[in-house]
Amino acid sequence: MHKILEYDPNKGGGDLRSFLKHGFEPDEIAKDAEKKAQELFPDQKGFADDSDAFRHTLGSYMMTKKNGEKNAKDILDRHERSPSAGLSPGDSDETRLQDLYNNRVGRDAAIDPKNKDRDPVEVVKQLYKQGKIQTRPFRLKTKESVR
Repeated sequence: MHKILEYDPNKGGGDLRSFLKHGFEPDEIAKDAEKKAQELFPDQKGFADDSDAFRHTLGSYMMTKKNGEKNAKDILDRHERSPSAGLSPGDSDETRLQDLYNNRVGRDAAIDPKNKDRDPVEVVKQLYKQGKIQTRPFRLKTKESVR
């Protein structure tokens, strides 16, 4: 699945290298996306749920609009490679895949010409209502479950 999302967990470093390469503006975009997700889903914890999915999709959408698709992917992939430093539950492969998927949905929506002049929040709300956002971690088959 990582191949489909063009993600290499060992390439490019994490958030620190991203800050050095892209500055701190992506962090502000991420904070704006988190604030909006908390407003829309106030009773959720923001990890592996609808709020988390909305935040990732919106943040990715806004970063792509601001920085272009290639830079947004680089920033977001670097973030997924960063340890949470104990600030949130540890990312499993399933939750990381959920985040990568939603980041891809956000980037794809941002480069879609029909969304050129649309409000980012409205675009992501529509994606959410259409069920195009992954709101729960993927369930990956292990070698044991395949047998």
